[in-house]
Amino acid sequence: MSYLPHGIVFFVLFCVLFCVPIGQNISFVFAHEQSDSTATIPKHIQPQFSSDTGGIHHALRMAERTRRTSIRVSSEYAHYGLSLARSLDYPIGICDALTLLAGICIDQGNYTQAMSYALEAQRLSDEESLQEQYGRALATVASIHRMQNNLTKALDFSRQALSLQQRIGDMRGEAISLSNLGSTFRRLGVYDSALYYRTKSLDIFQRITDSVGMADANMGIANILRLQLQPAQSLDFERRALSLYQSMGNQFGIADAETALGRSFLANKQFDSSQQYSEQGYKRSMAIGAGVISLRACEDLSDLHKQKGDFKTAFLFHKRFASLRDSIFSTEQATRLSEMQSVFDGERREQERASTRYQRNVVIGMLLLVLVLLAVLVNRYRLKQRSEAILRQQQEAIAFENHRAETLLLSIFPAAIAERLKSGERAIADHYDSVTVLFADIVGFTKLSQEVSPKSLVQGLNSIFEQFDEVAKKYGLEKIKTIGDAYMVAGGLPERSHDHCERVARMALEMQEILKTTLWNNGKEPHQYHHHNTHQAFQIQVRIGIHTGEAVAGVIGTSKFSYDIWGNTVNMASRMESHGEAGKIHVSDEVYRALQGHSSFDIGQLPNDASTTNDQSHDPATKGFHFEERGEIEIKGKGLMRTWFLT
Repeated sequence: MSYLPHGIVFFVLFCVLFCVPIGQNISFVFAHEQSDSTATIPKHIQPQFSSDTGGIHHALRMAERTRRTSIRVSSEYAHYGLSLARSLDYPIGICDALTLLAGICIDQGNYTQAMSYALEAQRLSDEESLQEQYGRALATVASIHRMQNNLTKALDFSRQALSLQQRIGDMRGEAISLSNLGSTFRRLGVYDSALYYRTKSLDIFQRITDSVGMADANMGIANILRLQLQPAQSLDFERRALSLYQSMGNQFGIADAETALGRSFLANKQFDSSQQYSEQGYKRSMAIGAGVISLRACEDLSDLHKQKGDFKTAFLFHKRFASLRDSIFSTEQATRLSEMQSVFDGERREQERASTRYQRNVVIGMLLLVLVLLAVLVNRYRLKQRSEAILRQQQEAIAFENHRAETLLLSIFPAAIAERLKSGERAIADHYDSVTVLFADIVGFTKLSQEVSPKSLVQGLNSIFEQFDEVAKKYGLEKIKTIGDAYMVAGGLPERSHDHCERVARMALEMQEILKTTLWNNGKEPHQYHHHNTHQAFQIQVRIGIHTGEAVAGVIGTSKFSYDIWGNTVNMASRMESHGEAGKIHVSDEVYRALQGHSSFDIGQLPNDASTTNDQSHDPATKGFHFEERGEIEIKGKGLMRTWFLT
């Protein structure tokens, strides 16, 4: 190369350094134009609209109008409006279409795609200084965070949106943000604030005569009242919402209201009405593709049939619930895999563009052929190396996720159940002739939750449950789940044993010992959990209920599944807890008889109060256990039963 004329060398370097970037930019523009030209446009609806901004707004109005009757049709109109807005480079139409598509994805339970649309709308409206569109994009992002239980972010985005909408006078947007705040506070359990914001949003929707907004606000208020144990008032608001939705022919809203009415009737133990409305809501939501409503309806129908004692039907609806939930989860997974595939395809197209640049540069001439060829080959080699590096990273990421999934499986399920799941078994259901179930519920937890911060509440509850977990592990028992402040554990499964009742009783006594030295600080600062006396701290007490008998345990679903237990034994243990007293262990007569003369533990290893006799002449006793007879009491749904306190 050293003997080539300097002019030729300079020209070659110019081509290598300059022409290649130019080719890249041209290819990028071509790829961008190609992407726009291949956007999905529903051909059968195009003739209805003009190809101008009026056509865009018409398409989006049709999308809003059909959103509550057919999600599929609404999505087609919204996609067409977005395609037309992009072709005309009309930012307002693009932002409105993106926000609408995000809402449709929320209705379907596809939160990953919803966030993609909402963030794009937020970015574009911010760049174009479109304040109304920016506020509504913020409100949509808040809704997505709320649905994913990112409640701190949901509050932050809702407040940002509300402040902007109040400043610019966007009353409909303001009402939507107030509704978001109400829903978020409801999830946080702050029902007074939730009701305040929902009522304010209803007032605005009534002032602007927004029927959909009024119906949605009535539904939100009904939900809060039901959680406040005011089912009669909840039913009134739900009926108003249903009437409004029916007057509009709003199928999505009708399905939502029917499902909510089914849940309220279930809370009142009106099983026939509950079944009627829940089934109507389920069928309607499935017909229009409203996945989130279908999910709730299946869950309610499963609970309804379980309470009626029809465990077979309850099991079938639980399977449908798990299937719907898994389908939403699979959509998110598919989206992430699609993004990875897009990166790989982009690198492959870059290699093809490099080949095109090589062919274009051949025309420079025979004298430059070797140098041009060398430059292209080097460039292709580098691109190939980058593609291989990205592919390796993707493979490593997939392997890491698989490892995390297996680790999570082993941390959630008993080892024997985890092995059966890994071997391919899915619907696991085992019958046990004899198990013992314990329920524990913290006394006064609702009042406590109103006096401390959410963070303090969760930290304190976690500290207590961690100690319970250690005791369960110590006695070889299986923690089933926690529900709010309730704790459930079982003995005799999945590994069968003869002394499970005794081990559960030991755990109950040790749980009481733990709580004797456990205090909770209810002052304003600091919000934290204590194990010693501090200013403004109070004693924690639990009600504990135990029952022993037969049960069915197993795993349902193909993803996001859990190990659970069903049957009369579970219901009886729950009744023992709910009919018990604070600081006491309430057991059924079956537990009392099972513990008589069956102590296999070393008394010297038991807690002091379990091995020391304190004036027990009037109390029935077994080997190492002491009881106080409570006599016959009325148990809800069971009649008169003889029960005992384990002391």
